[in-house]
Amino acid sequence: MRPAVVALVWICAFPLHAQMHDNSWFRATLSISLSKNLQVDAELQHRRQNGFSNSDMLDKSLMASARTWVHYRYRPDIRFSASPFAFFLHQKPIVHESDEKAASTQEIRFALAAELRHDRPGRVSAFYRASLEYRLLNNYPASVIRFRNRLGLTCDIHRKLQMFVYDELFLNADGINPAHVFDHNRIAAGFACEMAPAVKLEAGYVYISRLPLQAEALLYENNVFVSLTFRLHRN
Repeated sequence: MRPAVVALVWICAFPLHAQMHDNSWFRATLSISLSKNLQVDAELQHRRQNGFSNSDMLDKSLMASARTWVHYRYRPDIRFSASPFAFFLHQKPIVHESDEKAASTQEIRFALAAELRHDRPGRVSAFYRASLEYRLLNNYPASVIRFRNRLGLTCDIHRKLQMFVYDELFLNADGINPAHVFDHNRIAAGFACEMAPAVKLEAGYVYISRLPLQAEALLYENNVFVSLTFRLHRN
């Protein structure tokens, strides 16, 4: 409870004239079902950002990543996940003109997660996802432990169309000074559509308030995202 209180205090303490940023996120995932309860994902992701003094969210690179996931469905409403390896290449958010020439940052990440989902077909359903990340960075700080908590709702519009909203809070637990307990918060809304039996499309909007590890003021972000998942079944 204490980290959440500290984060709230710091959010309220930052000035209102913090910078606004515009980003676009793209992700492709190959999902392989090995059995009824076991699934393996291979994920590629690329994010882009606006350049200095413009609002073109496709102008500059922001992040590229490759990640693997293993998912185990313990019960119909409970799923456990592990990411044994992920590699990220981060570019600095462009706030000042010099940021366009800043060196990239490399990250290796390991993660564990648990998701509780109360599905009610044809109705509004709730879900909660808690995860723990261990981040190894090639600059300061060298390693960070981060918690993520996502709480959201889904609504079935059609048999193949679903709307969703969620809020996700990121808190740093170790490897940082107390001023950076709050990492960032995401408020998202979007839809998921079954385009074909083996292809799923997700798209939407995410509003983020972020405190970069090397910064002293919040950065606010407008993000649009598009995600494609290609599903294969072993049998």
